Amino acid sequence: MPCLRKLCLDGTAITELPSSIGYATELEILDLINCRKLRSLPSSICKLTLLHNLSLSGCSDLGKLPRTLDRLCSLQELKLQNCRSLPALPSLLSSLKLINASNCESLEDISPQSVFLIFGGSIFGSCFKLNKFQSTMERDLQSMAAHVNQEIWRSTFDQFSSLSNVHESFLF
Repeated sequence: MPCLRKLCLDGTAITELPSSIGYATELEILDLINCRKLRSLPSSICKLTLLHNLSLSGCSDLGKLPRTLDRLCSLQELKLQNCRSLPALPSLLSSLKLINASNCESLEDISPQSVFLIFGGSIFGSCFKLNKFQSTMERDLQSMAAHVNQEIWRSTFDQFSSLSNVHESFLF
């Protein structure tokens, strides 16, 4: 499958993506929108270093993403709207320009580093379980402050900490 650049499996009844997806080394777009029975992605997906768009919106049974998702060095857009069973997002790369995880009702854990890197391109509307995550995220972001320009950090942190609800703070 070395010549495959785009794969659209919208609305299919697949429960898992085969591990052989890792051989599609030229894949740039993987569209799995509304694959409602999809439960997880194989770790071999992380071999797709040219992948820049991963659409998983409407995969309501999706319960986890590979921990090594940060190996997708070209990934720019990650669409997870209505992935209602997804409890956590792994660390993500700074190449990511947009992450839309709105209506992910079970989402309660996000890597603070990932959110900090893509703060302006994050959409987490109606992710109500993130409320309990706010204080943990603030603590982690404060510890990261030691490694960045303090003036820039203060303005970013003041903006973040003045918001009352995490799920509302990510609606940009």
